[in-house]
Amino acid sequence: MILKEVQHSSSCGFGIDFPEADEGSAGAAGAPNLSMDRIRNASRLAGEPVTVLLADDRSNLRQAFGTYFRPDDGIAVIGDAADDGDVLGKAEKLRPHVVVIAMRMALRIGLETLGRMLKTRCGSELIVLLPHRECPFVNHVTVAGAAGYLTEQDTSELMAAVIRKVRGKSKANPRGFSRHAGTVPTKDATSLTTREQEVLKMIAEGRTNKAIAADICISIKTVEKHRQHVMDKLGIHETATLTRYALYAGYLY
Repeated sequence: MILKEVQHSSSCGFGIDFPEADEGSAGAAGAPNLSMDRIRNASRLAGEPVTVLLADDRSNLRQAFGTYFRPDDGIAVIGDAADDGDVLGKAEKLRPHVVVIAMRMALRIGLETLGRMLKTRCGSELIVLLPHRECPFVNHVTVAGAAGYLTEQDTSELMAAVIRKVRGKSKANPRGFSRHAGTVPTKDATSLTTREQEVLKMIAEGRTNKAIAADICISIKTVEKHRQHVMDKLGIHETATLTRYALYAGYLY
């Protein structure tokens, strides 16, 4: 996790632009994102490269990611996975040193389970790709089972440094990684009943009161009461903030 940010200015992050990819280029969805020539160059210039598998359901990001690193970065993106169900299979086939996975995919699969399976079955480390630096999940990823994280605003230099650090290819500590460090939510959810925790999770998943009521077979009025109790107990009275809290507290994985 990040204890401090490292600033770079020589290149832009994913949040700025995505290069266009030709249909037959290395970066097309479902194909490795780095040509063998680039892998050989990375190996020649930086020693044995750190191999990376990217798991993200956005085709533009998958296309961009393989062209993002310079040969002398020592990073070789050897494949991608577009669906949740493909991640482990691709990792077992390609045996990457590092798997970089979009946050929403990691949460759907189960971050702790995925990190453990990648480590034991493939020898791969897990890095979570977050949408931005203010994401509430920032302070939770390493506690939940990942080796570290990247954000879509990171420069290529910082991304390469984090990936090399996770793989143990660098003694530099670009983000102050600590496997065991972490913070706990300032609000206490232990006072919530089991039903209130269930409603909180569904609210965070974007369900309407009507959908929640139908799902757990209670009236909409009862759902509204549970929602109000959750907000009162947590001291949170906005749905967006409730959603961030639920993600941060681990209700969504």
